[in-house]
Amino acid sequence: MNMRKMAAELGLSLSTVSKALSGKPEVSSETRERVTAFAKEHGYTLNPTRQSGNPTTTRVAIIIQDSDYEDFGTAFFFGILAGFKQYAKTRGFEVVILSLSSAEQEKYSFDEYIKSKQLDSVFMMGLKTTDPYFKQLTQTQINSVALDIVTENPLTGSVVVDNLTGARLAVGHLAGLNHKTIGFINGHSEAYVSKERLAGYMAAMCENRLTYDPFLVYDGDFTEESGARGAEYLLNFGVTALFCASDLMALGAVRKLHSLGKSVPADISVVGFDNAPFSQLCSPPLTTVAQDWQRIGMTACALLDGLMRGIPVNHVILTPELIKRESTCRCV
Repeated sequence: MNMRKMAAELGLSLSTVSKALSGKPEVSSETRERVTAFAKEHGYTLNPTRQSGNPTTTRVAIIIQDSDYEDFGTAFFFGILAGFKQYAKTRGFEVVILSLSSAEQEKYSFDEYIKSKQLDSVFMMGLKTTDPYFKQLTQTQINSVALDIVTENPLTGSVVVDNLTGARLAVGHLAGLNHKTIGFINGHSEAYVSKERLAGYMAAMCENRLTYDPFLVYDGDFTEESGARGAEYLLNFGVTALFCASDLMALGAVRKLHSLGKSVPADISVVGFDNAPFSQLCSPPLTTVAQDWQRIGMTACALLDGLMRGIPVNHVILTPELIKRESTCRCV
């Protein structure tokens, strides 16, 4: 039971229900007691401070899996957080940051977990297609926004980076430099973005009249170490260029290539994805597909704000940009 449905059932406005649950004085004690009793009866978890009659701010959360802090990278995560908090500040929201393991998702349903944390809405980052909460987002009654996941649930919005376009930009750039054998180091196969970036890679190979070969695809896990392993593996197939699904994997690939006596980009061109701060500081500076992390965070919080106000959900697609640096050159 979410707040909007509760308001409809009680025949009250959304703002009246919100004020009643927050204990604000402009709502009569009779209405407050009626709303509170209804909420308890239907499993809506009340914050003790709200029951005591003390007004509280709206609580919104960013939830990311424990294992994905490294996958996202510190700069990526805090860039999104900065944008999210920037918007939240304009609305007076309290921002909560929570980490969640896959094992914890087995203990509680998504709705139970969110209610137990006294949250009004949540932004989910890093869900894998195999996670229990991935499927539960299609049926949740909690106002939610997910990163790079689209559902048909009207209460779940999404902020999606156009990963297919990003992959096409990367492969198209390499093809334009006369590379014919382009390897792809992808992230873990359970990730939604990995599926999309692979689809973009495959489409771009076809669009540029290049042969798609599944042996030229290596499944990593978004870590630097997997990038290194992928580069060493793909060298066996005579690649002249590598497209990596994250800058961290691209960094690992470049370092491994150097250790094997290969020059980047003279021998092998490398393109990353993310535009992490270190991408322009590594040697050579990395050509990459840039995501606007702060805009992702701001957009996610704006969508949550709209959901809590009863505005129909939106799915926002953000277009990435190719940043050309010194890790790519023409193949001769």
